Amino acid sequence: MTTHSIPHWMDVLEPLFEPSVSSRDVAKAIVSLADTFQTTPLHNAIKPLCVAQIVPGSSNDHEFPEVEVAATCVVRFVPIQPEHQETVWTLTKMLSVALRGARAREVKERQWMTDALTGVYRRDAMDDVLRHQAEHSGVAVCFDLIGFKAVNDAVGHAAGDRLLREFADMLRAFFRASDLLFRFGGDEFVVLCPDANAGQLGHRVAALREEVQRHHHGLDVRIGLASYLGLETLPQAIEIADRAMYAGQ
Repeated sequence: MTTHSIPHWMDVLEPLFEPSVSSRDVAKAIVSLADTFQTTPLHNAIKPLCVAQIVPGSSNDHEFPEVEVAATCVVRFVPIQPEHQETVWTLTKMLSVALRGARAREVKERQWMTDALTGVYRRDAMDDVLRHQAEHSGVAVCFDLIGFKAVNDAVGHAAGDRLLREFADMLRAFFRASDLLFRFGGDEFVVLCPDANAGQLGHRVAALREEVQRHHHGLDVRIGLASYLGLETLPQAIEIADRAMYAGQ
């Protein structure tokens, strides 16, 4: 009779430490350990050691080791035998480390990809941002503030920086949460709108231009749009939108 040994739980945990694994995937794996019907290698490895339970919050009594997945979701691990207690504590520490590590990587990645002044994506981060996006058609919209240099020259860079932040906030409020906002440099911005229609969007962004003119005397904005059919055509669409932006000034 052939027996199959259960994988050692330390070896089975290794995939959760991979740099490509998101914190969401790690959290999902930890929560799924409470599903007794799962038969993944990780589940099979911990079943002889402990029982995982989802509880609404930490008990803070430290009787059993826990992993806080979210403020309202804690996974508690109850050793099956007293001799498993130390091993289960080590297991939960490693799960916590895997989750914290994934979150820290994502924070660092967001900091690199985000423009420090405006909070939108940096131009250099576009390839990394789009790598996580599904293949879509859509519309690229280019913006260039007219009169921004005059503001900088007249009242200083602090006022210019404030103006750029305000404009970025206007873009965030105007576009959908699924749209991607980039600062391409200086006072130029690009917004990618998946599954949008250029004709309909063109009429809508005219209202944004009116809002800029109304709130900032002497300031205007150039706008150019172009459709893209899949991410492979996006660079050409941005070039076309950029040319359209200056052609329509």
